Amino acid sequence: MKKESKLISVCGEDVPSEKAAFIAISYIKGIGSSLARKLLKLKKLDPEKRLSEYSFEELTAIESAIRSEKILIGKEYLRDKDEDISRLERIGSYVGLRHKQKLPVRGQRTHSNSSTRRKFKIQ
Repeated sequence: MKKESKLISVCGEDVPSEKAAFIAISYIKGIGSSLARKLLKLKKLDPEKRLSEYSFEELTAIESAIRSEKILIGKEYLRDKDEDISRLERIGSYVGLRHKQKLPVRGQRTHSNSSTRRKFKIQ
């Protein structure tokens, strides 16, 4: 049987409450583990403590830290990332062309690898 995990909403994103705080916060798109540690350190909270052990005031402090740093999270982050990729495609840069052709972008070899990336290539 699978144990049900409880979720806590932080900035409108559901994150697991039984994980360490910095790991749970990194579940939010746009926030990695190093940024999560930085935000917790900014509010003087223990990053190793489980998110479920924090009080409501501490959780709101985490949310305010995220908002005060003006970090793009969730759908805003994904939209910004998609706009960046479409801009690269529009101006015709090499990276944009690789995205458009659905090929690896960062110089990886394609002869023996990247078969999953090339699988859906439109010809």
